[in-house]
Amino acid sequence: MEEKLGFFKVLSKAFTIPLKNPRFAVFAFIASVPLFCFTFTSETIFQKAFIETAKMIISQVRPSPSQCFDCFDSKPVGLVEIFFERVSFTYLLMVLFSLGILNCLDFITLIAIVDSASLFYEGKNTMNLKHMLQRLTKETRFKGPLITSVMALLLASLVVVGLFC
Repeated sequence: MEEKLGFFKVLSKAFTIPLKNPRFAVFAFIASVPLFCFTFTSETIFQKAFIETAKMIISQVRPSPSQCFDCFDSKPVGLVEIFFERVSFTYLLMVLFSLGILNCLDFITLIAIVDSASLFYEGKNTMNLKHMLQRLTKETRFKGPLITSVMALLLASLVVVGLFC
């Protein structure tokens, strides 16, 4: 008969898995490295785009003295046109990264860690790192976690759209 665990008991059981099995902690670290590297890279590019956007807005709001004299002679260029010239490609790239590659890496990392943790929780402590990686590519089921991941992503996107509106 399955025992129903409370929130804190589930957390305490989850924290005991890496303590009892150091191989799981190493595997979780190795599985998380690609996600960490890609997240770090994409956030760096995203911050650079934010800084460039902020500089464009500041330069349009507070023009330099040379721009004040030239604004009567030349055709004014709007902030939107400058934005689309300089930064829009970076934002489009970041949307594609976050919707595509980042979510796929997050999903694969989640599957690898949860599947291995469930095996260790069941008592199959004899797996080495090579077997854990082979299990990820050959034996792991993706259908249930994929549906859950898509629903969580959809809910998060709806929340962001709702906050934006």
